Amino acid sequence: MKQPESMESLDNHVTDTGPVWGLPGTILWGLVIAAVFVFGQVFGMGLFIGLSQPGVDGSGFEQSMGDYQLHGIGISFGVYCALLFCVPVLLGAIKLKRGSSIKRYLGLRWFDPRALGYWFLIIFACLLAYDGLAFLLGISIVPDFSIAIYESAAGSWILWLAIVLAAPLLEEMLFRGFLFSGIAASFPGPAGAIVTTSLLWAIIHVQYEYFWMLSIFIIGLALGMVRYRTGSIVLTFVLHAAINLAAMVTTALAVS
Repeated sequence: MKQPESMESLDNHVTDTGPVWGLPGTILWGLVIAAVFVFGQVFGMGLFIGLSQPGVDGSGFEQSMGDYQLHGIGISFGVYCALLFCVPVLLGAIKLKRGSSIKRYLGLRWFDPRALGYWFLIIFACLLAYDGLAFLLGISIVPDFSIAIYESAAGSWILWLAIVLAAPLLEEMLFRGFLFSGIAASFPGPAGAIVTTSLLWAIIHVQYEYFWMLSIFIIGLALGMVRYRTGSIVLTFVLHAAINLAAMVTTALAVS
C-alpha cells in the first residue's frame, strides 16, 4: 500500500518540536505526571464511592475501594479525574521549558484525511490478525476485564465517554505527545521513543491478561509510527478513539 504523497511530506515532523526537556527532565516529569495520574484515579474512585455510599466510614470506604476496582462507573470517575489533574501538570511542565510551544511539543497539528484511511487500514488489519490468533488459541476476543466493567456500569454513557474519549485524550497527550518528544530528541531517538512509549503504555494496562497487554504494545508501536511519520497526535488520538470504540462495541455485543 502506497502512502499518500501529502503524507510523505509530513515525515519526521518529530524534529519540529522546538525546545523540549532532555531525557532526564522527561523522566522526572514523567514520574511526577504518573504520580498525579495514580492520585487522580484513586481520587475519582473515592469520589464515586462517596457519592454512591453517603456516610460510609473509614473501614467501609477501604472495603468499597477493593470491591469497586472493577466497577465501570468508578473506573470512569478515575479516568475523568486523572485527565482533569494530569493535563494542567503536563502543560505546565511544557511551559516551564524556556522557548517551548505546547502545540509543537505535543504534535497538535492537523493531518491529511487520506492519512487517516491509510493508517486506519493498517492498524485494524493488525487487530483483526491478533483477534484471529486469539481465536486459534481459544482465547476470548473480549477480555474478562472489559466484560466486568461493562456489566457493572450497565453500558452507561459515562463509561463509553471515558473509554472512547477521555482515556485516549490523556494517553495520547502523555505517551505520544510529551514522552515521545522528549525521548525522541535524546539519544534513544525516534525508534527508542516508539518502543519505550509503547512499552510504558502497555504496562499501565495491567488490568488485562498478558496476551492482551502484548496486543496493546503492538498497537502502541503502530501509533508511535503514526506519530513519527505524521507528527500529529491529533491523528493518533482519532485512531486510538476508534480502536476503543470498536472494543466497546465488541464488548457490548458479547454482553448482550
